Amino acid sequence: MPENKLHIRTVGEQFHDHGGNLEQLLEHMPNEEAFYKASDIFQQLCDPTRLRILWLLAHCEACVLNVAVAVGMSTSAVSHHLRILRQTGLIVNRRAGKEVYYNSRTPHRPTHP
Repeated sequence: MPENKLHIRTVGEQFHDHGGNLEQLLEHMPNEEAFYKASDIFQQLCDPTRLRILWLLAHCEACVLNVAVAVGMSTSAVSHHLRILRQTGLIVNRRAGKEVYYNSRTPHRPTHP
């Protein structure tokens, strides 16, 4: 696992003192793995269909068929997008009998869009 601190200095170099706390800030900088994960999430959100699906699931819980109807796509295409969003950790699913319901990981869903 990558070290938590970013090493941006070479031997003998020091930060310029502009009154900020850059060294202190760097102590709290996430590790490289966290930035890769964030980058992956942003890559998934570059697709407008995934962004629409995520918006929908941030406001309600829905099955594949309802998501497909809402975004005007086939259930197989929507299933593909849902799988990617789930693997990225942006949505979760739950099974109720034969039906699988999806929603965003946000704990609070607005009652209106």
